[in-house]
Amino acid sequence: AEDLTARLKALGFEVMGGTDLDRRQLVEQLIRFGRAAGSADVAFFFYAGHGLQVNGQNYLVPVDAMVEYEAEVDISLVSLAGVMQQMERGSRTNLIFLDACRNNPFADELAKSENRSAQSISKGLGRVQTGSGTFIAFATQPDAVAMDGTGRNSPFTGALLKHIDAPGQSISDLMIAVRN
Repeated sequence: AEDLTARLKALGFEVMGGTDLDRRQLVEQLIRFGRAAGSADVAFFFYAGHGLQVNGQNYLVPVDAMVEYEAEVDISLVSLAGVMQQMERGSRTNLIFLDACRNNPFADELAKSENRSAQSISKGLGRVQTGSGTFIAFATQPDAVAMDGTGRNSPFTGALLKHIDAPGQSISDLMIAVRN
């Protein structure tokens, strides 16, 4: 996130957010971001960390999240739908990059809790329906777990950093280069 922040600033983006945010901090930054998106031509959201899918809904995992039961998901995690709602407050073009298709950090707790909620949690993040002007890029295909890699950045973020500032390319060209 720090490397992408530096690159986006160099490309002229106003950047807000942070690293290792707890739920309160993440929600505060999303509200601030949504207000700024209301008058922006382009809104770009990047998230690196844990993400998971419960009953077909995607969630981002703040650093202080505690989930032992499925009923705790909505109050402990941040929904991707909520992120998208903030972005769609006015910007015509919305870009969402999620380097968040990792293993489920709550699998052990859910298995020990002897409830059925572990069955409703799928691998990786699920496919998302988007509105006009919204593009979502995932670190891997839907319902799959992405590689963390071994360096400072994941393979996805490393490739994004390598190609994001190539002049004159479309978002499609960028994503083909990242995927390759």
